[in-house]
Amino acid sequence: VTVTNTGSVASDEVVQVYLKQPDATVPAPRVRLGAFERIKRLAPGASIAVKLSVPPEARAVVHGGEATGEAVFAASAGVTLEKGRLEIFVGGGQPDFFKGRLAATTSIVDTKRASACAAQQDT
Repeated sequence: VTVTNTGSVASDEVVQVYLKQPDATVPAPRVRLGAFERIKRLAPGASIAVKLSVPPEARAVVHGGEATGEAVFAASAGVTLEKGRLEIFVGGGQPDFFKGRLAATTSIVDTKRASACAAQQDT
C-alpha cells in the first residue's frame, strides 16, 4: 500500500492490517490485528510504499482444549487455519472506526495446522 503525507508538516503513520473470519467454526476474535508497520517522519507531500505480510498464526483459531484468553497462544496442538472467508482491511485504524481504508475478501480453501502452514512459508 502507498502512504502519502497530504499535510503541511512531517508526520508519523501506522499502517495496519486487520482480519475478520466470519466463517470460523469456533470462537474467534471479531476483528484482529494481522500486521502493522510504523512510518516515521514522512515529509509533507512525500509517499512511501509499505509491504506487509500476515503470518499464518495471525489468522489461526484454536480447536479443542480449554485454552482461553492469552493461553490460546501457547495451545499449539490445536492451532488451525480454517477454510472459509477471510476479510482483510488495510488502513490507519480498526475497520469499524476508520473509514479511509482498503478492503478485500479472500478464501482459505483448506483447513490445516498452523505449524504446517509456517513450514510451507519458510520453504
